[in-house]
Amino acid sequence: MIPVTPPTDNLYKFMAIAGLLVAGFSLYFPITERRQYRDQVLALEIELAAQTAETQRINEALSRRDSLRPLTRQEEERFGRFDSLRAQRNATMPLRQEALARYRTDIGLFGVLLVLGTASGLGCAAAGFTLWYNRVQRHLDRALAADKGSAA
Repeated sequence: MIPVTPPTDNLYKFMAIAGLLVAGFSLYFPITERRQYRDQVLALEIELAAQTAETQRINEALSRRDSLRPLTRQEEERFGRFDSLRAQRNATMPLRQEALARYRTDIGLFGVLLVLGTASGLGCAAAGFTLWYNRVQRHLDRALAADKGSAA
């Protein structure tokens, strides 16, 4: 009966190459995604700043309303639109702030993914290359040297 031996030579090489691929992917993916998330964070921060400034402007206009003479119908409609706009801004602002906080958390997680993925990929590649060399290639080199020595 012939004993079954696993294809260790190919297994170690696969392990080494897969480790390099994981390390490469772990470098590429988090960096590109992090860049996109930073762009989204910047856009949200600009939007929130504009929304805050507009809300302050509306609040100032509404505070002046109380000090004015009796309002005309057009002025009352305009201030009514300001009230509804302020309510809309106040309702959406917490959602945007929550989204901003989530984006910032995800940016931090991409950093962790970059470090852990790269480290594990390089570790896997180093283990694969080391195992391949120590358990396979070194013995093949000795056999080749012995063949050369006996042929000479």
